[in-house]
Amino acid sequence: MSMIEIEKILAEKESKSAEDATFCKAFRYTLKQMLVTNAFASARLKEIAAMLKEESRQKGMTLIEIILVSALMMIMMGSIFAVVTGGVSMAHFNSSVAHLQSQTVRSFTLLSEVLGKCGWNNDGVTVFPEINTAGDEMQFRIPEDLDGNGYPFDQATGDVEWGEEVYTLRLDPDTRILSIYDSSDTIVRVLGTSISSVELLTIVEDDTLDPNEVKVSIQATGATPEGDVTRICAGSIFMKNSSENWEIPE
Repeated sequence: MSMIEIEKILAEKESKSAEDATFCKAFRYTLKQMLVTNAFASARLKEIAAMLKEESRQKGMTLIEIILVSALMMIMMGSIFAVVTGGVSMAHFNSSVAHLQSQTVRSFTLLSEVLGKCGWNNDGVTVFPEINTAGDEMQFRIPEDLDGNGYPFDQATGDVEWGEEVYTLRLDPDTRILSIYDSSDTIVRVLGTSISSVELLTIVEDDTLDPNEVKVSIQATGATPEGDVTRICAGSIFMKNSSENWEIPE
């Protein structure tokens, strides 16, 4: 049954009395809202129209009123469910994005605190910091008070005193945790989680960079109902304690 036929039935009923006219007016409005706001209403159109036609042959409005109330409840429940579902999905998406963004920023900030104390130095064999060929792992040393004067500088010469421990910045591809390891391959500091990739550059890899500059890009990736989401934190970290006698390795 089409909307035209339904309209004819309503026209017949509203001509009977003022009460019927008021109800038919409300019913028209409700039916239009059902067709506009809920796809389920379209599937129920024929059934409602048939019941309406049958009711037009009888006295009273009880069955139609029950149908109307039921239809309104279905519309409300469907709308509420859609809103709640959409809200939960959006909240989950925003939470995932916020987590990824916070992890990239946290990793970059903590790495800045460490590398900011570092600098170019040579242990006689290797020039540090040293980045592997893939550009995602770095070995470095940090200043350490070796002569007991309370500062990581030689009391006599003023040179930076470099600790013997060699630390490694590395991303575990299985756990996706970015950490700093000591020479025994033990984690001494976790920088961030959900990290999918790290890119590192110094003047050795890119001669356009400042001698004390370390260019860093940290990427985090996570799954959401809308698909994978990626966030990146990139920038430059400047080392402050380079030795005067360091040389760029060949």
